[in-house]
Amino acid sequence: MTRTTHVMIDIEALGLRPGAAIIELAACAFCPETGQTGELLELLIEPHAPFSADLETLAWHAKRGSWPRSLSDSTHAIGSALVELECWLGSLGTVDALWSWGATYDFPLLQAAYDFAGQAPPWKYWQCRCARTVWQVAFGDRKHAVRSHTAVDDALDSAADLMAAMGSLRMHARAMTPAKDQANDQ
Repeated sequence: MTRTTHVMIDIEALGLRPGAAIIELAACAFCPETGQTGELLELLIEPHAPFSADLETLAWHAKRGSWPRSLSDSTHAIGSALVELECWLGSLGTVDALWSWGATYDFPLLQAAYDFAGQAPPWKYWQCRCARTVWQVAFGDRKHAVRSHTAVDDALDSAADLMAAMGSLRMHARAMTPAKDQANDQ
């Protein structure tokens, strides 16, 4: 079996729509065939204009106590964070798929940031995948574990949940395959 490299991306932002200020970006490399996670990237990003903040999002995080993470010397400007993500992805070699937990948040907000920076994103449109969809196909309405809403923890948790869903789907597919076909596969 060929081993593949997949990446789970997670961001935290000051809003829900493209144009919101991204303040955390994390990525986790993983291999769905082995269930192993690999390299991690975690970037704290300094929010700045013209990116916006949504008061409802800020209030939600304040109520949960999940923000703000302290800004430190390791905080990046959005442009340098995007370059850092591109370099990190390049260091992994061939990346077969990039995932996020949902199709309408992480990639659209990142795309808007890349557009603002005048940079092309370091992925092709066909590489972007929705882990939430795979989870729902595998487990229906079963809830995943509660997320911490820090990008690095969420990327790791999302990768683990995705691999669990993929494993469940593989097991179900094997159970549905007639014994004759299973013997030919070996």
